[in-house]
Amino acid sequence: MKEERLTKLVLVRILGLTAALASVSGVAAPVHVVTRVQEPHFNVTEVQVRDLFMGISVEVDGVSLKALDRNELRETLVRERFFQGLFGKSLTQMRSVWSQLIFTGRGYPPDTVGDLGALKKALAEKAGRLGFVDETELDGSLRSLIVLPDLRPSPAR
Repeated sequence: MKEERLTKLVLVRILGLTAALASVSGVAAPVHVVTRVQEPHFNVTEVQVRDLFMGISVEVDGVSLKALDRNELRETLVRERFFQGLFGKSLTQMRSVWSQLIFTGRGYPPDTVGDLGALKKALAEKAGRLGFVDETELDGSLRSLIVLPDLRPSPAR
């Protein structure tokens, strides 16, 4: 039993290290803004997605949209790439922006979910919800709406 737990722990750490190294080396899959596959087809722009993640209401084709943020330690690399790609800002900078918006009453951060499973469940439960995933996490339950550019700073050479 202990060996099995130790093996799982080692695998989780190796996977985490692999993801971290891929992020540092610049070898990372694109980040996609997604919705559930059952969602009626609609076009959403990057500006509308930015507004959603700043707490501004957006309605497309009569559907009120809602942003969902992934807030789990293991999701940090995907979140960092998402906010860099959408806003050109780090997570720390985004927290500062959200604090200013809350203080001035002009916006608020998006609702948060845990991991990928929680995101998929939340997207499936209600129409008009948007989230983000790494390209490797796309499956038949998700529809990609936008692919974000990778705006992470290049490593110094």
